[in-house]
Amino acid sequence: MSALIVTAAVAVLPTRDGREQYLYEGAVFDSDAITEEGIEHARTQGLIDDAPEVVEEEPIEVLTQADIDAAVKDAEEAKDAELAEARQAVVDKAHEVAEAAKQLEADKAVFETAQADAKKAEAAKAPAAKTTAAKQS
Repeated sequence: MSALIVTAAVAVLPTRDGREQYLYEGAVFDSDAITEEGIEHARTQGLIDDAPEVVEEEPIEVLTQADIDAAVKDAEEAKDAELAEARQAVVDKAHEVAEAAKQLEADKAVFETAQADAKKAEAAKAPAAKTTAAKQS
């Protein structure tokens, strides 16, 4: 027994019991039911050829509701962990910004104090310079 396939639009093949069988393009059939002469004639005319081998496919994995529930739970836990990490990063960054703001205020106060001291020193030097200039005249 060998599987054959019809490659022409139609093939009329003589069966071993004396009848004729009409087979259409793409039909796969068992060669045991057809006479040897009929098969030989159909092959030479290009009406039939060997059928391709049927390859058993791997069965598709069927998921149960429990599998789906477990996958959803895992995804939610992963999402929650990622969200907690992101929230912690925001809190950490907020602390950094607050510390930087405090440092900026402290630096600003030091700068303003230094600026005020420089103005006082400059103001103190100005009258002394005027007095010296007046004495020279």
